[in-house]
Amino acid sequence: MAGSDPDKRGDVSNASAVITITISAVGLVDKLYDPVYLCINKRPDPGDKPEHRFKIEGNSQKIVVKQWGKEIQTITADDLKNLPATDHDLIKTYEKSMQAHYLRWQNVYPKRNSSPDKLKNEETDKEISRLIVDMEEDLNGIIRFLEFIGVRLDDHYKNIRHLVMRFRMDSQIGQSA
Repeated sequence: MAGSDPDKRGDVSNASAVITITISAVGLVDKLYDPVYLCINKRPDPGDKPEHRFKIEGNSQKIVVKQWGKEIQTITADDLKNLPATDHDLIKTYEKSMQAHYLRWQNVYPKRNSSPDKLKNEETDKEISRLIVDMEEDLNGIIRFLEFIGVRLDDHYKNIRHLVMRFRMDSQIGQSA
């Protein structure tokens, strides 16, 4: 009976939902990594998106880790069916929060260096910097969740954690005076 087992362990349909949400969260990391990297390192957008060595893809039934396009790991819904409901809720929360950050990013990032007014560009840079710092907890949560479920991480998935943390520490954004 639905709702009678708050833990929902052993339920492949819930594991499938977790996989779908996790793939969505990973997709947000993929979309954000390159522009965040460029902003933090104050580099212009080269136009072409670089190819990353590792890519995490999937559907509702499996998470697939690829290295240079070759499948090196698969995690199935059956592998995750014993995750507690709290883990389901956790990744849902991170994904939902990252969606909100991404919507803000889509509104702010195109304004980067677009004004002839230097002060406006500096304000936009500050807003982007705050957004990067605001994303840190959710990005880390997504990466920790991937590690927790056994996903092999490398490349930009590992790098984004350190990149954003270093940026926050260097910029002192979000720290009280």
